[in-house]
Amino acid sequence: MKRYALFMIAACVLALFPIWAMAAPVGKFTYVEGQVDVLTPGQAARAAKLGDEVNVGETLRTKSQSKAEVTFDDGNILRLAEKTAMEIKEYMVSQDRSSGILSLSRGKIQNIIKAAAGRIFGQDKKNRFEVHTPTAVVGVRGTDFFSYYLRGISGAIFQEGTGYGYNVNKPEDVKTIRSGQAMVVAGPDKVPVIKPA
Repeated sequence: MKRYALFMIAACVLALFPIWAMAAPVGKFTYVEGQVDVLTPGQAARAAKLGDEVNVGETLRTKSQSKAEVTFDDGNILRLAEKTAMEIKEYMVSQDRSSGILSLSRGKIQNIIKAAAGRIFGQDKKNRFEVHTPTAVVGVRGTDFFSYYLRGISGAIFQEGTGYGYNVNKPEDVKTIRSGQAMVVAGPDKVPVIKPA
């Protein structure tokens, strides 16, 4: 009977471990204006406040006439415009791996990636920083860029640095995006178009 009880306790702990791992703090709110909330899986939405921690697995939302800024523990900065919803799918920086994946379901964000971190981010799975929308993926190599997903159109504008982008349904057609350029994916079956920003 004791073995069964210990087995059940161990099984519960192992079952809950992924939830604990998802809740790892990766940054904090360094600016909040208007109505900004945080959705944590399995919990009610909570209002974001200056200094609140941001965790992997959480969705950050801004309402009308609202905006927010998150500074990650490695110094990278994320800015959310009004009417934006974005999930932090993955964020890890260590000696042998640097990976950030943000899932933008609506609205606009700006990412400012530190030069030091940017040198290690790339397109390989181990070291990457990407923004995923329903129709596109945009990745960076040390830069300042904006991403958006509005009315079914995905895009990115690079203010500094370089990056890459592709349609999620056409991952073999990767386009390079340079400073002063924009990439637009006009729909789920459209190839990315690069043009001056």
